[in-house]
Amino acid sequence: MENRIAIPNSGSEYLQAGVSVIRATVGDDRTKKFLQGLRENAGTQVYQKSSQIVDAVAKGQVAMGIVNHYYVYRHLATQPTAPLAVLMPDQQEGGMGAIMNVAGIGILKHTPRIENAKLLVEFLVAQAGQKMFADLDKEYPLHPEVKADPVLPERKSFRAALVPLTKLAELREPTMLLIEQVGMR
Repeated sequence: MENRIAIPNSGSEYLQAGVSVIRATVGDDRTKKFLQGLRENAGTQVYQKSSQIVDAVAKGQVAMGIVNHYYVYRHLATQPTAPLAVLMPDQQEGGMGAIMNVAGIGILKHTPRIENAKLLVEFLVAQAGQKMFADLDKEYPLHPEVKADPVLPERKSFRAALVPLTKLAELREPTMLLIEQVGMR
């Protein structure tokens, strides 16, 4: 079967961050081989949007796709019988664990509305904001008193790759170069 996997385009920040996690964990040579295999297995199945990847999998156009988990759950919320499931990769002994993205927020130094910005940040990290984040977006909350949506795999049920965010920042440019070198566009 050709085009067995649907992938985001090389400009995807999620792809770039994920490849940086892989580079930090297994090094450049194995990452390059991974990217070459990904390119070969994807063929023409390169998408601009994650929702398009989920659609392609649900329609049986490809066997699998690389997306953030919440895109699958958003699709299932409107089409509960779609043949979709989330797989947390690299859980075997010695595996690096699933790649987890971190959502962040910051305040621009020169914002004219500093007090409103501070209030927004306080709300987003508070229990009510984290509950909305978890319930509406199917994200894993950070607030200790907020539970993830029950449809998600229990956070304790899988391992995540342990790569410091500062390392991902260091690897961003070289990762983009590596992605281009293997011919992913």
